[in-house]
Amino acid sequence: MNITNKFNLPQPFVDLVSEDTYSKGESDITTTGLAQPPKISELWKRHADQITMDCSDKVWTMLGTANHYVLEQIAKRNPERYVCEQRFYIDIDGVKLGGQIDLYDRETETLWDYKVSSVYKAMSDDRLDWTKQANVNKLLCEHNGIHPKKLAILLVMKDWRRKDAEFKADYPKCAIQEIPLQIWHEAETMAYIRSRIALHNAAKLVEKEDDIPVCTEEERWAKPTTWAVLKEKGAKRAVNGGIYQLESEALAHAKRIGGAVERRDGEDTRCLHFCQVRQWCGYGRNLTTK
Repeated sequence: MNITNKFNLPQPFVDLVSEDTYSKGESDITTTGLAQPPKISELWKRHADQITMDCSDKVWTMLGTANHYVLEQIAKRNPERYVCEQRFYIDIDGVKLGGQIDLYDRETETLWDYKVSSVYKAMSDDRLDWTKQANVNKLLCEHNGIHPKKLAILLVMKDWRRKDAEFKADYPKCAIQEIPLQIWHEAETMAYIRSRIALHNAAKLVEKEDDIPVCTEEERWAKPTTWAVLKEKGAKRAVNGGIYQLESEALAHAKRIGGAVERRDGEDTRCLHFCQVRQWCGYGRNLTTK
């Protein structure tokens, strides 16, 4: 991958985010790799030398890496209690799956994963991606002599605000939060792993890139087109409870209050704003920003 510096940021920052110290070790696929959309993963492999990213886009990745490093150094002071940043492997149907855990606490039998995200994510019920990753790493631990009884995220919220914490009842009270995760049965975890390996293997075998199955709506972070009921035409915000999937329902609501209806076009957010391989994807190339 090629790193640019379009905002002329200081060179030490550019050098830092340009370093690629990640290694998947002996893995054929990793815990993180399983979760990646197969099309994106395969296009990355085929075009790695052609992909360009600006260094400014890696600032949050750098923050996450820094958090991992500092917490690792603290944990290493107590090796009898903590296992940190260790990679484990398991062979599944001839595929070597590997995953690197952030921290296992022997005292509490907790497998921790460090994340940097937003307050919105902390307050959301959307835990599935984190749960999948944690349970795969739990399986890897168990097949290597470690048996976690609890899974949890240590979440650092980059946009946390003290003022909101003081005045909003449901707002996180500090910028770091523990988020417990559901534990799966081993059969459920194995079924997930095998299904993801099958999808990635299938993508590898497709010669023509546009024939690789398009990412799912979930993987594209797709937002549906909605209809907003406004108090009056030109208003910036919808009335309370005034967002609808169906135009007919929005029109009925607007008629009751003498308001107006505004169409809000959906989009494939990941494709349009975050995908570095979009130019090699027929679906992505045909998208336009509205």
